Amino acid sequence: IMHEDDYMKHLFILTESSSVPYIYKNAIMCGYKPIFLYTIDAWDINNDYRYELIDFSKSEMDIAKYLKGKYEDIVGVVSCIEQLTYKMAKISEFLGVSINNRSSYTNLRDKKAMKECWEQNGVSTPKSYGIFHNANIDRDDLHYPVIVKPVFGAASAGVKKIFSFSELQSQIKQILRYNLTTLANEGKVRSGFIIEQFVTGAEYSVDTIWVNGKPILSGILSKSTPKEPDFPDRLYFTDTELDYETRAKILEETYKGISAAGVKNGCTHTEVRVMDGKVFLIEAALRPGAGGALYRILTESTEIDFYKYLIIANTPSLIAAYNNTEEIIVTPQKRFFWYNVSYEGAGKIKGLDVKKELAEDSNIKSVIFRRNIGSYLPREGMSSSYLAWVIGLLPESVNSEFEIESYMNYMDNNIIVSYG
Repeated sequence: IMHEDDYMKHLFILTESSSVPYIYKNAIMCGYKPIFLYTIDAWDINNDYRYELIDFSKSEMDIAKYLKGKYEDIVGVVSCIEQLTYKMAKISEFLGVSINNRSSYTNLRDKKAMKECWEQNGVSTPKSYGIFHNANIDRDDLHYPVIVKPVFGAASAGVKKIFSFSELQSQIKQILRYNLTTLANEGKVRSGFIIEQFVTGAEYSVDTIWVNGKPILSGILSKSTPKEPDFPDRLYFTDTELDYETRAKILEETYKGISAAGVKNGCTHTEVRVMDGKVFLIEAALRPGAGGALYRILTESTEIDFYKYLIIANTPSLIAAYNNTEEIIVTPQKRFFWYNVSYEGAGKIKGLDVKKELAEDSNIKSVIFRRNIGSYLPREGMSSSYLAWVIGLLPESVNSEFEIESYMNYMDNNIIVSYG
């Protein structure tokens, strides 16, 4: 039996669960029927919206055939999940709605390709000492401290600042274990690790939406100084105090790096550091920040709907219609934040709770659990998954680095995880 909406134009969307209502609203406004895709082990499915469970271990052609056989008119694929960006790009090719050359996905997923691409094109990025595949490295040119990280990492998993050769060997073993386990689904168990120069300085992220090789919308988020030595993603916020000169430098180098990678359309998330006035691109990805969740705070603080442009930049017919769009200048009006909750320990989750103080805090808009009771939570630093996100408005009293750290501790202390 065909549903009435089976005759509509369909848009496939792979995103994190809290972004679903926002993307749905904008897809409908564009005249499309959104179909949300979930992995077969997904536990946080939003049943209010039509969805498909996809076994991503199957070939791209098989997945595309299944979707094509079930849905009539397919106009685009919106892909927001890091580990599946390349696979979704190939699926979109089979569906006839590709928006980029396949190489651009490789350049922004494979850190070896990313580094080579940036270095060859004069993009400012920390010096790479090379890609390695085992612990038996024999290098006397490493200027400690250095950064070591997996070639196919995500969410800062496996990233560590290293001060000595013995420490390096210990972390290499951790990364090789991560590659064998977490990266098995991507077929990247032998992808190795990268050693690079450690760059200090203020850290920012840039979420950019691209149409035909031009940036049409960018949101810069300031970050709290990530804690060494693992640098986990923690606090991102819309900074109302960011000066014009720093903003311009960040955007110029980011656009240079993304263009060098060959991106024409879609959404990119870039992590940068500014050291002594110079911008260094740390890494980038061809998808929105936090699987789409960072668009919420960018939208809230600017009143520009980033989710609308997410759909435009991933739908070929809309890309053509917006070809001559001038870049929209973004000026945040309020300091909205996204926070990745810190936690201690590891194990099977027995309980998850939000204390009353945080639950009733008027500055807090959402607490989003990223794990469920009964699931296994790996220790922080070697996990590409999260425990919980908090989205809200930074209180006016929170300004200095110390005050920001205290506020993060307040959120950590009011979200409780127990194991058993």
